[in-house]
Amino acid sequence: MIINKSLALTGLITAALQLHAQPITVESRLSQSTSSAIIQPAKIGLAIQHYLGMIQNCQTADGMLRLNNDKNLVCTRPYFSHYSTLPLLATHKIAPGNLQRVRQWLIWNALHQEKDGTICDHEGDTL
Repeated sequence: MIINKSLALTGLITAALQLHAQPITVESRLSQSTSSAIIQPAKIGLAIQHYLGMIQNCQTADGMLRLNNDKNLVCTRPYFSHYSTLPLLATHKIAPGNLQRVRQWLIWNALHQEKDGTICDHEGDTL
């Protein structure tokens, strides 16, 4: 289910960012609970980069954030797309382009609002 993947992806990145910020505390806690479950900070960094790339690949040229990176499927649920901007915002200091991506999403969002300020889901076949 696409929606669950979107939320799970955002949750994973958020958790990884929190772990990356405090690797010693996490490692010591994990090593106390199970000696084989040590999280290596370098692997967390690679995971963050990988998942950020997935989110970045979901953005269209006009700023829309799709639910997946299938270039032939145009589908966004703004509620969930808002959540996908959180990891982009959290990493804007190490990846300054992420702030522009969030800005593009907010502009897209504003341009697609209804007169009453709501925004509907969008679906289509191609860009």
